[in-house]
Amino acid sequence: MGGIAEAISDDTAALATSLLALLREHPALAKGYHVPLDADGQPNPEAVQQAAHFVVMVRIHLSGGPTALQSATARRKGGVPCLERAKGVACEDPDSRRVP
Repeated sequence: MGGIAEAISDDTAALATSLLALLREHPALAKGYHVPLDADGQPNPEAVQQAAHFVVMVRIHLSGGPTALQSATARRKGGVPCLERAKGVACEDPDSRRVP
């Protein structure tokens, strides 16, 4: 699977939105962006707006679409990950590899 990376540094609104979502999900990271947390442990939106001026976001456009993602992910057979299928090799029954 391949793709193209795009650095985004000039869309401050998009950067602030993404950064705010990240810090809401992982508030412990706020200190690294110099964003204070409120009494409920949530990032200060105004501070996030300021921090967004110093952040670069990388957007990755995957080539091949969703089917490429599906073929590269592990499949399961008998509850065991089957990575060989992603490489185009048929998966074996995991029990057939056991030595008696």
